[in-house]
Amino acid sequence: MAERVDDRKTKVEAATRARVLRVAPEVKSSVSKPGVIPQAPKAGAAEGKVRQKAAIAAIERPLRIGVSARLLYQVPQELGFRNKKLQYIEQSLAHWIMEHGAVAFMVPAVAHDSKHAARHLKVDHVVQELDALVLQGGADVAPQTYGQAPIHERWQGDVVRDKYELSLLRAFLAQKKPVLGVCRGAQLLNVAFGGTLYQADPMPGGSCACGHGALRSA
Repeated sequence: MAERVDDRKTKVEAATRARVLRVAPEVKSSVSKPGVIPQAPKAGAAEGKVRQKAAIAAIERPLRIGVSARLLYQVPQELGFRNKKLQYIEQSLAHWIMEHGAVAFMVPAVAHDSKHAARHLKVDHVVQELDALVLQGGADVAPQTYGQAPIHERWQGDVVRDKYELSLLRAFLAQKKPVLGVCRGAQLLNVAFGGTLYQADPMPGGSCACGHGALRSA
């Protein structure tokens, strides 16, 4: 019976070691014999344990995907949000992320002069808790954001959202975390890396071909 227990213990340790190595291959060289949990090279025992726990935790929890907020300034009265502005995530996008085994976290936009979260929680701190970013679609990038003037007075873009998402995007890039842009998000990625956009003429009624309901930059 003792031999069976020992054998089972060895198998459990081997399985744990294999899971850690898949997440942290850099510690592979520290494995010398069965029954030894690898430690991070050139680090103290305490630091090695912290890294090991982080590696195991990364296996056990799903990916946390940050999603930039869509901003609604004029809320229909029937929704019941009197004198309020809304920030929201599109249902189909959230479901798409969840279908791949990840969790979608909307990152609210907070003005720098706000008396609320902006004074206490920096964007870098938010990014540290997330694994990647998805920039939602919606209102097109404002021409001023890429150094142009609007060619049609009916469509000015959303400068507020541009600044918010650019700040969020740069924070993710600084921490070397992946970013995906959807529709407007792809436009913003282009602008963030120094590109510009062509402003299209409005269709009848001020609508665009992609259904944004306003002049489209493409």
